[in-house]
Amino acid sequence: MAWYSIDGGVAGFIISLVCYLIIVDAIYTDDNCSWQASGLPAELPGSRSVRQIRFQCLAGQFQFDYPYRGVRIILAPPVDVVDFTLCIRPAIGYHGARVYRDAGPDTQLEMLIEDGDDEQKPRCFPSNGGLAILYVETSPNRESQRKLVLFNYDIGMGVRRDEPTVNPTEFVTQDDRVNIEDCKPCTDMQILEKFCKADYIVLGRIDRIEPNEEDKENSNIHINVARMYRQKEDLPVNRAPRSGRFTTVVQTPSKCRSRAGVGQFLLMGSMVNGVPRQACAPRYSDFRRLATQAVIQGTAFCNMGRETYL
Repeated sequence: MAWYSIDGGVAGFIISLVCYLIIVDAIYTDDNCSWQASGLPAELPGSRSVRQIRFQCLAGQFQFDYPYRGVRIILAPPVDVVDFTLCIRPAIGYHGARVYRDAGPDTQLEMLIEDGDDEQKPRCFPSNGGLAILYVETSPNRESQRKLVLFNYDIGMGVRRDEPTVNPTEFVTQDDRVNIEDCKPCTDMQILEKFCKADYIVLGRIDRIEPNEEDKENSNIHINVARMYRQKEDLPVNRAPRSGRFTTVVQTPSKCRSRAGVGQFLLMGSMVNGVPRQACAPRYSDFRRLATQAVIQGTAFCNMGRETYL
């Protein structure tokens, strides 16, 4: 039998290289508004580098499974504005990192989310110079336990550069001003509660969002329907002549400037005078995670129905 020896430095380099190659597994979603990554909870010698990512959307999600090292997140809205308000909200079960606000080189980091803090409330702060910067500091995980750092973000639009200055806690549109609370995405708890109380629940892909010609205050969300889970009143359903797909339309306030996202969504809302009004629209993958977690933990507001989330 032949025995081979490897110099300790070379062996260490090989091990470090292998670990580095299998740690990195990060992707942006198709709309570049969300980021997902996973890695091994390893503390490699000298591996203290910070990854930097950038979002230029009104809303999205940051997800880091088995988090390691640090991540610097630069956020800005997709339009040119003087200022805006950024809000972040941790998901239920958040664990594995602290999140700080980075207001600049001459300021101290301000903690927004403590490790293990999954209280369902938004943490909001104003932008600085047209940007908002977060720093995610991951916690050591030498026991290889699974940790999930997951939070949603949304941006409250401030003032366009060609418009007069107003209070930065308001949205500004061409027609009116509206408090940012009116257009914030639903929290995890609100999603679970709305599922139990909604007049309609539709699973599908958003085809387009366009102005409602008869009601300027609302826009129409056109949905390619995959499944209709609930409709206390009949929704307007049509069948496309070429594809044979079923479609329906629900309404959302125009002032919220909603945009069509990529992927499947679970759209939930209420019927108001016979008109379907949109309330919550989580990605279906996010809803399945929330529903499964709520059922396991016994925190669901009603019978979720296994066929909905499995």
